Amino acid sequence: MKNTTEISTILLVGKRGSGKTQLSKKIIRNLHVPKINRFIISPTIDLDDTLHSFFHKENRFSKFSSDVLDNILDIIKDLKMTERKQMINSILELMKMERKKEYRVG
Repeated sequence: MKNTTEISTILLVGKRGSGKTQLSKKIIRNLHVPKINRFIISPTIDLDDTLHSFFHKENRFSKFSSDVLDNILDIIKDLKMTERKQMINSILELMKMERKKEYRVG
């Protein structure tokens, strides 16, 4: 059986030049995290565009504050609501298809 672990948050802290950017890239590539679910808070994000392609512009923050955290939580909440709606719509479509099959047989 495959061992899977759900990771909801990763915090990387280190001195400048310690390899945080390279480790971030490896983590993102290996975990296959959808770009919409990635967030970064870094005071140098605007100065160094190395990670820009890994994060949507609206998910990049240069300052840490409670407003930033509230913003991230709102985005996550909206994503979860969208995912739920998509799942419900998929289930409804499957139910419609099954119902059509029943009518064809009978």
